[in-house]
Amino acid sequence: MQKMLLSLITTSLFVTALSAADVNATKPAQDAIHTGWYLGLGLGATKFMDDDIGDSFDSRPGGVNLDQDSDSGFKMYAGYKFNTIVGVEASYVNYGKFTYTNDAGVETTTLNPESLNVAANLGYDFLNDQLRPYALAGLGYVDFAQGGYDKVYSTESSFGMVFGMGVEYTPKNFHGIGFRASIDRTMPVTVQSYDNPTKDDKAFIQPLCLYSIGVNYKF
Repeated sequence: MQKMLLSLITTSLFVTALSAADVNATKPAQDAIHTGWYLGLGLGATKFMDDDIGDSFDSRPGGVNLDQDSDSGFKMYAGYKFNTIVGVEASYVNYGKFTYTNDAGVETTTLNPESLNVAANLGYDFLNDQLRPYALAGLGYVDFAQGGYDKVYSTESSFGMVFGMGVEYTPKNFHGIGFRASIDRTMPVTVQSYDNPTKDDKAFIQPLCLYSIGVNYKF
């Protein structure tokens, strides 16, 4: 009887130890879903709204026209999730190329804007931690990279607010590989200075948008 009881206790302790080891091994993997680093890349379409800055272009009567206001672009990003709700994300966005033309239809100015952004990533995990809608809010630095023989912008770089929203899907059996669809908007405020002393400086809000789909990897 004592041998049977001792055997039963030993077996119970062994099973308990195995169960505890299994729980401890699983817990970090579960925590990793909600915390940790990630990297990603998104590709898509871009849109630029110049707030009619070309109409006030000083050196040409009637200004110039934004002839091409859409293109293709991409986003590279990295971030860290502190928990299931809060994260922080840094990104580089290239918006493609936009052009201005004069009244004769001749291209006068090109823009190849790009931005560096830092934003809070706020969301929540659903569908057994596989689906996460989120929103972004932060600050960005935009360089318009102006080219051409006429300079529309007196200042080619500026800061602006960053907003975005999207959804991520990370299947459990993909081992950290996930997919993202997102809308990102950077809204730089450009202050235009004029050579004409009779014209005051003027501020323009010029949203740059990227509509993208992509892939990311969570470490």
